[in-house]
Amino acid sequence: MQKHPWIWSKPAADYRTQNEWFTRKYVGELTPERNLGSAHVLMPATAVVYFFHSAAEMPRVVKNDRFTITDSGIPDHAAYSNHPCALLYLAPADYHCYHAPIGGVITCCTLLGLGTHSASVKPYIYEHTNILALNRRAVIVIEGADPAVRCAMVVIGGVTVDSIRLEDGIRSGARVERGQLVGCFARGGSSVALFFDQDVALVESCRDLRARGVDFKLDCGASLAEVVSGQ
Repeated sequence: MQKHPWIWSKPAADYRTQNEWFTRKYVGELTPERNLGSAHVLMPATAVVYFFHSAAEMPRVVKNDRFTITDSGIPDHAAYSNHPCALLYLAPADYHCYHAPIGGVITCCTLLGLGTHSASVKPYIYEHTNILALNRRAVIVIEGADPAVRCAMVVIGGVTVDSIRLEDGIRSGARVERGQLVGCFARGGSSVALFFDQDVALVESCRDLRARGVDFKLDCGASLAEVVSGQ
């Protein structure tokens, strides 16, 4: 963990519990809200990016026929099947707040899987477990207007990460700005999935890395993708 300069909002000694540390925030000038990328779609979290050409392609890529969005809790899930999507993996040491990838009106905001315990969200688990349907999760659908795109964000708790917290005011009917703080995890590694009802394309720098087969990680608020249809 970087000590100099100290980038968090409180001195290390002021964090009294593990959960308080995992839900830490950046010092004012370093917050994602003050450092947003210019792309249509922003990174909702600091994470490694796994990008798929379509949600329907996911089961083949992760080698698990059950790895679908059918039982994820996303309303009208079929609208996202033929468009690109992303799975984002957060390591335990990462910033564990998540932000809105686009601006717009929240049309769905629900917590699911509260009666179960989450499985691991490490990529090697994908071949065996459908974390989109099994794990504790929040489903937040944002209807954007400029450009017109609907984004379904599934916030997924990993093993022991059964605390998914939403900020006050995050509910159906509320409006969020791009990059706005939505909530946080407690305890450690987690995942976020993004689905779209329009085609999106990774920004050029990320597209080049993916084409070379290089895993890449982006900071929360960085540019992730551009909407390429439905504009």
